[in-house]
Amino acid sequence: MPVTIKCVSINAQGLNSPSKRHSLLRWAYKLKTDILFVQETHFTTQRTFTLTNRYYNRSYLASSPNTKTKGVAILIRSSCPITGIHSTADPQGRFLTITGYIGTNQYAFSTIYAPTTSDPNFWPLYSTHLRAYTN
Repeated sequence: MPVTIKCVSINAQGLNSPSKRHSLLRWAYKLKTDILFVQETHFTTQRTFTLTNRYYNRSYLASSPNTKTKGVAILIRSSCPITGIHSTADPQGRFLTITGYIGTNQYAFSTIYAPTTSDPNFWPLYSTHLRAYTN
């Protein structure tokens, strides 16, 4: 029996206020989103907030080490049938990949917030990261 997973991506432009975090979770729920990819959380590794509620009980984060810039997240709806999740995060908060199983099939989901200025090292780094998930 096929399983339908609804994935949505959003640039949050910062989630440091409780009202923005609450609005994001409410918005995702109204859209019936199973997996939400978030860019620009603006969390730091020293100050990370919870991005979960009763509808989205699993969240994975990659945050910037020192500044309230960058940051990505993947949120998974409580009813989403993905299991055995493993996550790999960029230490600079630019990308995040999770792997997990839906039934007996393994999937990888990745979110990215690429640099807005030229960074010749970024794309080769991300390409190497993604190659680890190919067979």
